[in-house]
Amino acid sequence: PAAGQAVMAAARARLARMVRRDGTCLLWTGPVSPDGYGRLVVGCSGTVYYARAHRVAVLLAGRAIPPGQVVRHTCDRPACCN
Repeated sequence: PAAGQAVMAAARARLARMVRRDGTCLLWTGPVSPDGYGRLVVGCSGTVYYARAHRVAVLLAGRAIPPGQVVRHTCDRPACCN
């Protein structure tokens, strides 16, 4: 639990630093995948992996993402984390 909370706190801080507001969008300004989605480094206990920034934002908002579910943007901008 404590390690998970630390990972979430680090992800929240990085997400806050790496987005900029553009109208109603919060656009990821860090590394992106070839298809334009934000890539956020997440790690715990020495294991590091890339997660899509918009999916991390959904998890940080307290919403679950069931396996196989697509997280869609109402704006349809891949870099948007809002």
